[in-house]
Amino acid sequence: MQYSSTNIIGDAGEHLVASRVINLFKFPCRLIGIDIGIDAEIEIIDDNYKSTGEFIRCQIKTTTSDTFYLYIDEEHMAYWNKMSMPVVVFLVHLENEKIYWHCIDEIGKYKKGKSGYVVNFDEADNLNAGNKDRFKEIVNIKLVRQIAKIYEEAFAIVDKDNKEFFDFEEPKYDVTTFEDFVYHSEQIQYSLSKAEKLIRRYKFLENVSDEYRDKLRAISQYLKRVDEEKKTILEDFGSDYFDHLKSENFNWD
Repeated sequence: MQYSSTNIIGDAGEHLVASRVINLFKFPCRLIGIDIGIDAEIEIIDDNYKSTGEFIRCQIKTTTSDTFYLYIDEEHMAYWNKMSMPVVVFLVHLENEKIYWHCIDEIGKYKKGKSGYVVNFDEADNLNAGNKDRFKEIVNIKLVRQIAKIYEEAFAIVDKDNKEFFDFEEPKYDVTTFEDFVYHSEQIQYSLSKAEKLIRRYKFLENVSDEYRDKLRAISQYLKRVDEEKKTILEDFGSDYFDHLKSENFNWD
């Protein structure tokens, strides 16, 4: 049996990552023998050396060059995106034993080349004791992105409606087309209520809305305008005219 150079480099990188995580962060790092896209699992430990019940899954790539990017194929990227836990790719520079990490984002955030999606590594994201707190924040990234996605999608609807239809100085809609705005307002309110529930449950999410202050203000103004115009229309058509568009009639998940 032969222990190839490829196996040597790969195994050395995996064991180096596990050793550093355990030594620097005091987190268990379990190497996984059966590899279908995940090489290791890190368990987050609090300051009292007790498990938080939070995990990060890891893929470890080792190189003998000084490159700061990798190509990831579409199959792996899609697989990682489906996971409920965050996935971190480690890039190990074996010759100088430097280790860098990148937390996998949504597929659409990456450029695609002939060899796959390009994942760039930041030299600031290196595995050292001073980066422990930044590394711990990774466990929250899925929820942060979920809230951000709700805000972005709601604003996209508002922006489109405002630009194409919702000009009160020169209205471009009738009662029938106004139903689209009512439907959108119900959809947005449903999504925002989900975001609010998550924020109430996880206090660390409260700061996410700070980055979307202007967009949330625009969303609020849109909802107010729809509600005011809806009241005017209901005076002529009856209070139940838009009931079929209420959020309880739809599942936007």
